[in-house]
Amino acid sequence: MTILPPTAPLTRLYTLHALTPLHAGTGQGVGDIDLPVTRERATGLPFVPGSSVRGVLRDALGGREDQAAVFGPDPRHASEFAGALSVTDARLLLFPVRSVAGTWAWATSPALLARLRRDAAVSGTAPLPAVPTVTSGQALLTGDSVLKLPKTAAVLLDDWQLTAADDVRAADAWAAALGTLLGDEDAATSLRQRLCVLDDTQLSLAAELATEVNARIRLNEQTKTVDRGALWYEESLPAETVLFGLMRAETSRDGRALPPAEVLGRIGTHRYAQFGGKAGTGRGLCSLRLDLDGAR
Repeated sequence: MTILPPTAPLTRLYTLHALTPLHAGTGQGVGDIDLPVTRERATGLPFVPGSSVRGVLRDALGGREDQAAVFGPDPRHASEFAGALSVTDARLLLFPVRSVAGTWAWATSPALLARLRRDAAVSGTAPLPAVPTVTSGQALLTGDSVLKLPKTAAVLLDDWQLTAADDVRAADAWAAALGTLLGDEDAATSLRQRLCVLDDTQLSLAAELATEVNARIRLNEQTKTVDRGALWYEESLPAETVLFGLMRAETSRDGRALPPAEVLGRIGTHRYAQFGGKAGTGRGLCSLRLDLDGAR
């Protein structure tokens, strides 16, 4: 029997768009919030662990043979062979922030765009625009932006007053590129109106202070009053948060030797799924898109 050499691994970019608030939590907190979202230790920015994304996709993939080929056999037989798909953490790309004009903005920053640009280069996605420069107190808006107060250059996001930059070319270029990446015409239109590039410090502040924090209680079944100690606060990423990451596929090791393109094909280009916790309260409905084609 001739054994064919394995095909080279294939890496592709994916995006995760939260349609409802997303709680990808740590399980416990040390501050005022009992159930905070997961954050990167170095930057403090929220993210969704790759293991969580991979677990959701495994559950969503029908057929035991395909599940084993793509993600490896079930835990009882985990030592037989490894899965063919690895998934990185989904990191922050666009964060929704309340705006006095236009209701809300899709905020990002040069550091987030630089990360996306680097991952896009790894995955073979079509080149993205250059990373813009933003000074403190400034906001880069598009030519069609709805975020400026009438007849002024003022932009009021949450509790912060910023000044819109005169040059709209960088934001226009990124709005077009991100619209293509998200593959959704409604999202592309919204980006043309709401994209706002902030400096990195301002974006970090927004991602720390502008998440959703909800108080939750548990009622006693008999008395219908709150159980002692059954009041807690949980944090979620707001609806419209967009994150991104990479998926890397190898030839499957299950005997069928599915090539990397077929492994990624099992995931598909688009699917809706529930990510994170609190599904019973409607949290975590997301749109996941995988850029199967790479460079266009």
